[in-house]
Amino acid sequence: MGKQRSRRARLTRELAREQKWKCYYCEQRMAKDLQEANNVLSRVSTTEKTRRLAAAWRVVTYEHLKPVSKGGEVSEENGAAACAWCNGFRGKFDESVAKRLIMYLVGHNLHPHQTFIKTGLLVTPHPSIRGMIKIAEENLECK
Repeated sequence: MGKQRSRRARLTRELAREQKWKCYYCEQRMAKDLQEANNVLSRVSTTEKTRRLAAAWRVVTYEHLKPVSKGGEVSEENGAAACAWCNGFRGKFDESVAKRLIMYLVGHNLHPHQTFIKTGLLVTPHPSIRGMIKIAEENLECK
């Protein structure tokens, strides 16, 4: 288990460098660790608890493009570097659907990283986002 974890950590750093430390989904700058994320967000006027959560959302993670539950494995071909928020947000969505939905949020300045920098508040999409997915999909079909 330890070897797998260290391999994933090494691969995550390599993928992040290849992606210029930009999240695969939202293309926002990711942090190497909590300390770096806290430093980046230190100028935002908010509570310490809120800043810690916002920082945790910015930390780089390994994202399985094909989930383990569907036969995916830890590999460069099946991986991408993603911020913790986008990685968690993807959930059960297909990778391409998640990317389009997250870019819709970014395009409308609704991604949590963007709203936190502007307001000092953590604003996230409502858990019932099926309507947002439909809007995002329709928006992409019109282009």
